[in-house]
Amino acid sequence: MANTAAMNTSQNNSAIDVLQAFKTERLAAYDQYRSAQAESQHNKKQEKFYLAREHISKALALHIDSNCLNLLARIELELGETTAANQAINQALSLEPENGGFWYTVGHCQMAEKLYEQAAISFEQAIKFSPKQTLAEISYPFALAESGNIVKAFQKFRELVKTHGNDSTIRSRLLKCAKLISADFYDPELEQDVLTYLKWTDANTHNLSGLVTSLIIHKYAIDDTGTAAGFEELAHCDLFLWSLRKATLKSSHVEKLIMAMRFEVLNYSTQKGHIDKKHLALVEAIAQYGITTEYILPCSDAEQNMVDSLMALINQSLDKSGCTPIDISGALMLFAMYGSWLSLDKAKELMSLQAWPDELLSLFERKRELLKLKTVNFKAITELPVDSQVKTQYESFPYPQWQSLDEQVRTSYGKALSFVYPNVEIPDRYFNNTVDVLIAGCGTGRHAINIAKHFENTKVTALDLSQSSLAYGHFKSKHYSLHNIEFYLADLLKLDIKNKKFDIVECSGVLHHIEDYKTALSNLTNHLKPGGFIKISLYSEHARASIRNLREKLTKSRELLDHEQIKVIRQALLNSDTNGSLKNIIDSDDFYSMSGIVDLLFHQYERQFNLMDIKTLCDEFDLCWLGFSNLDNQTMDKFSNFYNGYGKVDSLQDWHEFEQENPNTFSAMYQFYCQYTPKLK
Repeated sequence: MANTAAMNTSQNNSAIDVLQAFKTERLAAYDQYRSAQAESQHNKKQEKFYLAREHISKALALHIDSNCLNLLARIELELGETTAANQAINQALSLEPENGGFWYTVGHCQMAEKLYEQAAISFEQAIKFSPKQTLAEISYPFALAESGNIVKAFQKFRELVKTHGNDSTIRSRLLKCAKLISADFYDPELEQDVLTYLKWTDANTHNLSGLVTSLIIHKYAIDDTGTAAGFEELAHCDLFLWSLRKATLKSSHVEKLIMAMRFEVLNYSTQKGHIDKKHLALVEAIAQYGITTEYILPCSDAEQNMVDSLMALINQSLDKSGCTPIDISGALMLFAMYGSWLSLDKAKELMSLQAWPDELLSLFERKRELLKLKTVNFKAITELPVDSQVKTQYESFPYPQWQSLDEQVRTSYGKALSFVYPNVEIPDRYFNNTVDVLIAGCGTGRHAINIAKHFENTKVTALDLSQSSLAYGHFKSKHYSLHNIEFYLADLLKLDIKNKKFDIVECSGVLHHIEDYKTALSNLTNHLKPGGFIKISLYSEHARASIRNLREKLTKSRELLDHEQIKVIRQALLNSDTNGSLKNIIDSDDFYSMSGIVDLLFHQYERQFNLMDIKTLCDEFDLCWLGFSNLDNQTMDKFSNFYNGYGKVDSLQDWHEFEQENPNTFSAMYQFYCQYTPKLK
């Protein structure tokens, strides 16, 4: 009996030792995992995840524990090992099938594999079993959106922003969903929610344009005969006023309504000699809309005569000593519905005045921003063309005149590339080192600023032909307090930066506007490090067919049209589209601003490509085509079904054949990455 007791004591001690060792390894694993999550350097982060995996594997060798299996799955997921992650979390679920935290991990494994429909179901399970334990309620609408269930995603984001209203990423995703939907009927609850969204600052409320337009149409039964709503009802409708301030109303019927109200308030105020206080908000909102759309709405001869009189009155008043903004506030507000204060003869004198009244302050701030653009000059790093029609166009119509970025989670360029191209080996320098990015043809800087703001350890060099465009981008970069971006004037046909090569070159929507595009592309690859990546975006000849046909009718002469000519042609297009043949053009965001429609229909030079052209370019310039970067899950599924699962997503020939049957696939351009693999010479 003594021997038996001693044996039991020994076994107990051994079990205690095993349990203690298990706890020690488990604790070390959790410590390393948390440390890895907080680490900013990619290499160090990876090392800590490997250590965490080593510790948790030792713990599991001592004792199978479901929470440890969950941690192992999370670690494998961070290391990009989705198969191992799935094995671990499936084993954990077999032990605890109603554990919400485990379902949450399953959802993220599926997100990593781009199985978005399955991920949404897994997040639903996580919410069901542990409604407050995880962040599944946040991940769920993201998965819905990626799976293409946009309406349901939008509804879930609506619920989410009520409890996470200050989360800029959630706001941004809600607005992205909103861009893809419209209202089928008037919903007062939706109206109140949309009003909240329109009042957000530093959010891309332009994405609400289609939704607010449809809401207003249904609320006031607007059609080609007009609306039964009266002037005063519309003039005091918060939805209408805030939509004018923060979105674009994409409807010919609504545009006619805006023009009618604009004329009515101008005529009434001119006869009275002042603006009625109850109409101040309407006048201010229409003036804001004019700035946003660059005064694209036409006016009658009678209106123009009244506007000319206002202009003369303002200029005469500014000639007088002691004139203040309050003295001419009514005239300024009415004029601002039709044109820019910066077009006045006495614009500099006006903008130097102090003590602006509240009703003019927001307009003054926007005009002052535009005035600042004229004070910045940029260094030219190449000789610039003297007679370039494209340069002249962008000096007159810098494009796009954007307001806010879509918010997104900061990441490294390497991680972003790895997610889009999981089978491509991305060099360590794209994760660890400063990544030099060249944005060739940056326009007004939106994409360049997006890279500088949202990608860690990037140094962005942004080039463009147009001083006006660069000024816009420079101003916006200051707004976002960015110090890792520089703007330069340059001609891509003459680009030759001595002793400088970049890790990344991005050239989006540019080469198709350059006649000698091959010389431009050659210059870009000459500035790309071997093994570096280039992103290119080009017009598709198939998706662009209707625009190309219309351009051929409108641009027989390559002379740049003036604002009034463009307004007349645009209005004629709206009036003539009785059968919807121009729907894809009229539905375009670009159709609703002056610089946008110039770029869309009146560009000084444009050519289109097909996918075989792109294959030829890749072969000629030693570019290994990696694949498209902008296709959603639904398009990928459609491609797979087209070939019964046998299509090759990395085959330009397969995509070329697919596009013949699906010509609108690349309406947002071909957007793709290549890796530069120069041959030894």
